[in-house]
Amino acid sequence: MADFYTTGTVSVSNGGTTVTGSGVLWSDVRAGDTLVLVGLQAIIASAPVSPYTSLTLTATWAGTTLSGSDYTIVYNAPSRFTSAYLATQVRALIERTSIIEAGAPVYSVIAKTNTPPSSPVANDAYALGSSPTGPWSGNAGKLAQWTGSAWAYTTPEAGWQAYAVGDRLYVYDSGWQPQADMTQAEYDPTGVGADAFDSANHAFDPTGTGLSSTNVQDAVAELDTDLGTANTAIAGKMATAIYDPSNIAADAFLASNHWYTPATGMTATNVDAAIDELAGKVIPVVSTSTPTPTSTTGTITTASSSLKAEKIGTRVRLSGTVTVTTAGTGANGLQVALPYQCGSTSSISGDARETLVTGNLCSVTISASGTVLTIFKYDNTTIIGDGRAVTFSITYDAAS
Repeated sequence: MADFYTTGTVSVSNGGTTVTGSGVLWSDVRAGDTLVLVGLQAIIASAPVSPYTSLTLTATWAGTTLSGSDYTIVYNAPSRFTSAYLATQVRALIERTSIIEAGAPVYSVIAKTNTPPSSPVANDAYALGSSPTGPWSGNAGKLAQWTGSAWAYTTPEAGWQAYAVGDRLYVYDSGWQPQADMTQAEYDPTGVGADAFDSANHAFDPTGTGLSSTNVQDAVAELDTDLGTANTAIAGKMATAIYDPSNIAADAFLASNHWYTPATGMTATNVDAAIDELAGKVIPVVSTSTPTPTSTTGTITTASSSLKAEKIGTRVRLSGTVTVTTAGTGANGLQVALPYQCGSTSSISGDARETLVTGNLCSVTISASGTVLTIFKYDNTTIIGDGRAVTFSITYDAAS
């Protein structure tokens, strides 16, 4: 946090003790901070309350009546320099750092393991297994990072990656799943005699018995059998997929499986149906909507939204802006209706930010019903306030 605040303008009357702000958010101001206005200083008597746009001075304003004036609030209250307050600021900084880290798509970790190191090094990170022990207990599947004095945890989302140095790449999907171990799959041209072609998995195995005619022949025989089975299956499909020019009236294109088969005839109706189905799988369907936003607590007086959805098959990329003109009693999370119902909340990924007043990072979630998108401030306090706007983007799989 900066040592001062200058956003917006203020108004104050000569002889008054109330200072009114315009375009301000004085939520961080404390009793004892200093207001500097047209070269004069005044002490703030108490911390502002919601909506954080009004100040009370300890003494009447001796200057002239002012309206729409620039100002500075200096964060120098004695209470800001107590050990308890400084400890709170350090904890907030650690939490914000964890949020920034959570946005990174790929992490570098020391290892994927269940056992914490006996002497952890500051900033070292680990991908936790399904049964972590010691101080990691109860944090299965999370990312753990040593801050120098404590373990900080980040809950991953599907698709996040963690590279274990000297080991392999892991991808998160209900736990950290290893990618192929390339050190075991490579053929080593400097050690032909020690590498055997393993017919069971078709990879060179450096722990094998050697590249001999016997095991190569076994692998070739297995591959020949697999190809024979595949050819039989392909031939069966081709028998029903071939178009017969001598019997055009009896062959119909079926939209459900995309091949010709004897049926009711090749009509414009069933060909159009097949083309429409195929188009829906490869061409984005773009739509816009303007659902009225609501709040998870209370009622918003005036708000609006502008959403754009791009849908290919069942994959939906949704982006937009939600604007609160008058908050009313609305608080906590902003909600808007989804244009397509979400099929699985485990498949979502996205982010958001307040753009006009606070600039705070936000999180984006979808309700269990799959019909409502909710935006929360990063620390789960309210993001709703007069004149605020939040932009977001999210990707999810639709139910159909």
